[in-house]
Amino acid sequence: MRILLLEHDPEEAGNIEMELRRAGFAFEMERVETKNNFLEKIKAGPDVILADLGLPSFDGVSALLLAKQHCPEVPFILLSDSFAHDLLLDVLQRGATDVIQKSRLAYLPAALRRVTALIEAREERRRADDVPMRLALTMCQKVLSTPGYEARLMAVCEEIKAAFGFSRVVLFLVTETGNRIRGMAGVGLPESYIRAQEYALEMKPGVEIAHAICRASLLGEMEVCRDRAEDPVYYAWLLGQAAKDKTYAKEYACIPLKAYGAAIGVLVVSVLEHEGRLTDDKLSTFCVFADLVSLILLQAKTEFETREALMSVLAALASMVEARDAYTSMHAENVMAYSTALARALRLKEDEIDHIRLGALLHDIGKISIPDAILRKPGALTDAEFREMRLHPPVGDDLLSGVRLLESARVVVRHHHERWDGKGYPDGLKGDQIPLAARVVSIADAFDAMTTDRPYRKARSFEEAVGELRKGVGTQFDPQLVKVFIDCIRFEEKELAFSAAEDQFGGCPRLKLEGDLSLPAGRFLLEKTTQELERRTALVVIDLKDIGLATDSGLWALFRIGSKWNGRGRRIIIHSNGDVRKRLVEFSDWLPMHVVETEEEVRRLISRPPA
Repeated sequence: MRILLLEHDPEEAGNIEMELRRAGFAFEMERVETKNNFLEKIKAGPDVILADLGLPSFDGVSALLLAKQHCPEVPFILLSDSFAHDLLLDVLQRGATDVIQKSRLAYLPAALRRVTALIEAREERRRADDVPMRLALTMCQKVLSTPGYEARLMAVCEEIKAAFGFSRVVLFLVTETGNRIRGMAGVGLPESYIRAQEYALEMKPGVEIAHAICRASLLGEMEVCRDRAEDPVYYAWLLGQAAKDKTYAKEYACIPLKAYGAAIGVLVVSVLEHEGRLTDDKLSTFCVFADLVSLILLQAKTEFETREALMSVLAALASMVEARDAYTSMHAENVMAYSTALARALRLKEDEIDHIRLGALLHDIGKISIPDAILRKPGALTDAEFREMRLHPPVGDDLLSGVRLLESARVVVRHHHERWDGKGYPDGLKGDQIPLAARVVSIADAFDAMTTDRPYRKARSFEEAVGELRKGVGTQFDPQLVKVFIDCIRFEEKELAFSAAEDQFGGCPRLKLEGDLSLPAGRFLLEKTTQELERRTALVVIDLKDIGLATDSGLWALFRIGSKWNGRGRRIIIHSNGDVRKRLVEFSDWLPMHVVETEEEVRRLISRPPA
């Protein structure tokens, strides 16, 4: 424990230290006397602050106000020669944790134990908040490193069982025809029993859907039963179907897994009598992971057909980090777009570009270990907070270790904060010692950070950001890469032009683009499409048939539109020319996008009812 003591009398400080040592505390204590020294030390992030209320030049109440301004979460205990109820109420209202009379220092260890309990409780809450993030990454590590489609289905069930302690987890998938759902994998029940479970998916007017699994799939909503007797239709079916000597769970949840706007399966979690309850927190966590599990299943099924499904799973992971901070929304995708543009300008091989894309998407994955209080802090970080923030590269590297498919991303995740002059972190690499992929992503990361609004500053202009990159040449960044990046981005931002119009086509809003599909054009489409779909518009047409050049960054904006609205009941039709269709079709297979080349196809899709 690190204790900061504001006390002008060395003898008093010795008494305090002796009292705490005698009580068995292990700690490091720094003593300060002046306001300037106090301000300097609180930036280092002490665990506890003890302050004398009556210092000659700098009193304890003033110190309390400064502490609550700079480090509000640090417990603050005031030490006073005298004791008055008015004083006690005043300082407690101002945020003090406790007040101890100096004549009764024997009470200080008990107060410090209460403070320690508060710190531990806060850390426990933070760890609890991180559970969904860590479960997501653990699941992806396990599932993506497991060979074979069916083995991966089983891995999903095993990871959920391990995380929540429920012994029965079963995965049902909708068949290719879409009219039946069958058990595919599970834990806690015999494989033969799971495989034998198959139900028809049909809705008849006036007829209630008997089976909860079918209801979850057909209605697309989670079914929760706290007691089987609460579900009389299913209960009657159960009594007629089940053997009397079986052990049935009293409580269960059926969570639909969605893709393409419809359920592709159902995850069933059952709770036996001795396993506690399905709490609201656990149900909320299941819902959070439903989309991620869906993407994992799609990736597992199509791994050998398309590597882009893997990118969608990883984008979901990156988005989970960014969701904790609204000001970094889409940062990973932006960095990937800039990094890909620079990699192509460097004429790297296609597999090298793929490795850079993957690393850029996951470069900040280690931030799942950073507390919200630091990640979302609107002002500058203290020295202690910055030390913790600097841990995210090695944490991310460690999280990706052992996953063969992610091995190429690790050098970027670990080294994207290294500097050309060797003053970066975590390893202090210098110049060409820094892997090329990490040098590329470092520039892209810095450029996007500068050109994005943050809570403590507005985004810098394009020219201002370019100027800052040039200032970092030879110190922070690779000189040659900065030159190529500026030429590349200036071409896209300044020389490629587009025009746009908005109208109606077939009763639906249409965004028509002419010129070049560059990053600025992609930003425009992302903003306008989001505005339309947030108005509950079910379908939007994007007309790209007359565009000229389409850059990687511009195409990634279309990917971001699709990934944002995947599984949310919206449809996007892209009317494109042949060249754009070839580059988009790899995305459109697994996102809610229809890419077509003729107006007849657009009209036919508009008239088709939603899936």
